[in-house]
Amino acid sequence: MDIGLVACVHTPKEAVGGKALTATGDGVEFSAPQAMRESGFPHGDAKFAFDHVHSNPEAAKLYDTHLKGVGAKLLARQNAVIYLAGKRGVPKRELAFGKPGRPETGVLHMVLKDLAAGPEFSNYEFVATAYGLGTGKEIMDLLKLENTNGVSAESLKGPPVISGITEEKVSKWEHLEAYCKTVEENQRKAFEEVLSLPDIKEPFPAYKPENLVCTVKLYLVEERAAILDDDYLDGRVENPEKYGRIERGSVSIVILGDSERPALCGIDQKTLVDFEGQQKTLSAVVGVLGAIRCKRLRVPYGKCRLLHLLKRAYNAEKVNPHNEGNAPTFSLMIVNVFDDGRHAEESFHSLVFAKRIVNVIGGSGVGPASRDLAAERWRLEQDIIELKDELEIVKTVHGYKPCIYNQAKPVQNIKEEEQKRINKILAQMETHKKAELETMRTKAAEEAKAFIDSEQQKSNQNIVELEKTLAEKQAENAKLNQQRDAKTKEYDKQLEKVRKKRHDEEEKTEKLRKDIVEIEGQLQARLESIAKQKEQLELLNKDHTKGKELLMKSRAEARAKRDKVAQGRAEQRKLWLDEIKGMDEKILQQLKDLDAVKQKRAASGQPVPADDQDEIGTEASVKADIASINKFLDQIVNFTDSTTEDVYKKTEKIRTSMSSYFDSERERCEARLLQEQARREQLEKAAAAYRAKLNDQQGKVKKDQMADAVKKEKHLESLLEQVVQYLEHGCRMAKIRGVERKRYMYLSDDRKRIHGCEISETGAPANKRRPTTTAYLHDMTRITLGQYTSNFKSFENGKSEKGTKPADLIHDVDGAFNRTPTGAVTAENLSTYFYRSFSLEFKKGTTWDVVAETDSDFEAWVVVLQRLCVNKDEWKKLIGAKSSAPPPTMQWGEPLDITSRQGYDRLMAEEAELCSENHITPVQYINIKAQIIHKAQLGFVTVYDVRTLSTLDLLRSRVVHDFFIAKKVIPQPNSVDVR
Repeated sequence: MDIGLVACVHTPKEAVGGKALTATGDGVEFSAPQAMRESGFPHGDAKFAFDHVHSNPEAAKLYDTHLKGVGAKLLARQNAVIYLAGKRGVPKRELAFGKPGRPETGVLHMVLKDLAAGPEFSNYEFVATAYGLGTGKEIMDLLKLENTNGVSAESLKGPPVISGITEEKVSKWEHLEAYCKTVEENQRKAFEEVLSLPDIKEPFPAYKPENLVCTVKLYLVEERAAILDDDYLDGRVENPEKYGRIERGSVSIVILGDSERPALCGIDQKTLVDFEGQQKTLSAVVGVLGAIRCKRLRVPYGKCRLLHLLKRAYNAEKVNPHNEGNAPTFSLMIVNVFDDGRHAEESFHSLVFAKRIVNVIGGSGVGPASRDLAAERWRLEQDIIELKDELEIVKTVHGYKPCIYNQAKPVQNIKEEEQKRINKILAQMETHKKAELETMRTKAAEEAKAFIDSEQQKSNQNIVELEKTLAEKQAENAKLNQQRDAKTKEYDKQLEKVRKKRHDEEEKTEKLRKDIVEIEGQLQARLESIAKQKEQLELLNKDHTKGKELLMKSRAEARAKRDKVAQGRAEQRKLWLDEIKGMDEKILQQLKDLDAVKQKRAASGQPVPADDQDEIGTEASVKADIASINKFLDQIVNFTDSTTEDVYKKTEKIRTSMSSYFDSERERCEARLLQEQARREQLEKAAAAYRAKLNDQQGKVKKDQMADAVKKEKHLESLLEQVVQYLEHGCRMAKIRGVERKRYMYLSDDRKRIHGCEISETGAPANKRRPTTTAYLHDMTRITLGQYTSNFKSFENGKSEKGTKPADLIHDVDGAFNRTPTGAVTAENLSTYFYRSFSLEFKKGTTWDVVAETDSDFEAWVVVLQRLCVNKDEWKKLIGAKSSAPPPTMQWGEPLDITSRQGYDRLMAEEAELCSENHITPVQYINIKAQIIHKAQLGFVTVYDVRTLSTLDLLRSRVVHDFFIAKKVIPQPNSVDVR
């Protein structure tokens, strides 16, 4: 167990006697004031070692330095006990509960706020108590001061039992906030009378009570134990029902009572008893904390009731079933001292108290362990000297004659004689007080009467003067009001006249404006008509003088254009004639060359082919065509040189000859067309036969492809069944809940539950027949892939650097594939296993947050959960026909940001959305699409093909396959469902 020792050195508002304490880096240095040295104080200089030293600290500094995270650690099963000690007047209660009216400035408020901020706060029930424990059996209830039923009773079987005090149930932060406010107000009311007393050397009432204890206990409720706590069902508690509500842990803040010795406390027996009881408590605290800090085998909890009550917080109570599961208790002792000379003696005792926590053997062995024996003996000697001085004063002033001290004859009944003398002194003091009080009352009454009379005279004079002034002001005010009313009426009349005049002028102005606009429109229309008439008149004058000249000039230009066109046409016809003649000569030359070849073949005695006969007829027709063209062209070219009648006759002759020529060519073409149609029919019959043969071959190939696809799907179904059997056997997983817990998780034989058990040292399951954790699949509402739940985030908050983002873990080509098995999961490396993590959410708001050991284990769990829970048919079998609960959803917690990834610009909007929601990189998708399209040309594509051709797992392969079919990238089989 860890014990922290902290010193807080405070400077009082009114420091007296110089500085006696100095805070250093590793402790506090004590230097006795000169007056104490001269009086024989046994310790002049001393140094006390502490873990930490603060000068005039605020509660926030103490919390940030020593107590940050204490509330959250309670949820992780670590108790905490915080002690604050010191003499009366030090701000130990302000540090604990906050400044007056501001509980948020106290350590209690900050620790409980940290507790409420924990992610598992709502999973537990808390009970808060606050009470004061004194030397008697009565208990002060700080949550309800008027409650006087609180008592502390001894128990034969265990520690003392406190009953009759208020226990406030806490389920949310508002309850804890109200609890802190109530405790701060009530403790201030309870200690107001004591703290307001002057710090003088005279007996004063005992502090009520000495020690304050504020405890917030964490309880585990039976109904929630099956899901909330694995350790509750691991077999260590044989009969948990007998405990009912089990206190799992607590955080306590203890403000120890004031430690100083009251001045002359031996005179008042009650004060002495209270002082001795408080020192006994402080000595017991020294013994317990010293034993824990020095790691001794036996810790003496039984020396006082306070430590008896805190025994459970130190996991030392035998009947508590959570002792073994709880972490070692965290303890912190905060010692508060003043650094001025007036408080040097008690500050020295407080430092000695802290020093003996480190080593109790360092004490003298006589007297309480909370105070220094030599300094106590010095204090008694000083008290004796002061009593002697007081006695001399009483002798001189009051004529007191001692009857005990310095008397030769002994007194038989000392107490009776002391009481007589004390009563006599008190009677004299009371007489003096009454006389002085009566004198003060008489003098005060006379002064008050004189003061009242003088003030009454002054007030009467002032009232008369004020009444006169008021009458004058009222008359003046009435006159001014009349003048003002007259001027107001006159101004209103003038204003009405001005308004009427202005209205008339505005009406006249508006009428004139309308008339001007109308006149301007008429004037503009007349000007436009005059301009048009002027233009028409000018055109008429020009036409009369220049009309004839323009007509003659246009005729001459037309004649010249016609002559020029006729000449150009004649030249063009001659060019055409020359080109046609040149082409005819070339054709005739080719015919002559063919005749020469034929003559040589005939001369050599070679047989004449059948094609040559056709060529002979063709040559004759070509020559005839050339002759007719030459004849017709000469006639056409000379059309311009003949009369109209000659042209008509020549044209008719040419038309007749050309029509006969074209008729003969038409008949020849029709004969060829009939031959081509017959040949086309033969080709169509041959093509039909080939097409039928090709369809038969394709049908056979398609049947083979369908059979192959069905075979692959059956193989995939058998693989899925093997995966389910593998998960029935189980695998190692890391469960995240505040801390990492290795668990062996497996499916039940009926495939309706998920079990988890502890793992032995060899890595095998400890006991699969008695699982420590069980969850029903029909209670599942959501399956979140990735690390998005509050348990993952709170576990990762403890690391110092920013975690790895999911986008950094996924490769453009290989995706999120990782060959390395999962090791010990910590806050620093949790994010590297992002693509092996998933969360199961149940109906009551609880979650299982796990990390798989390998990528294949993650794929196996996700595929089996998708098949058993997300699939509607399997879900109906699981929940039964009577239930209508919807199946749980399975998806990633957040989409992946792929906008900056390579290949994003090549994706369409729907494809980009698919990749982002299923954590697929653009390069992966583009490669898969190219391979699947190529595969679809050779046959049907199944989910098994997508899984084997890509780097995706089976879950994302099924999503991509369905997307390709929906977008008609690959065909969907019609005969059978190959999925």
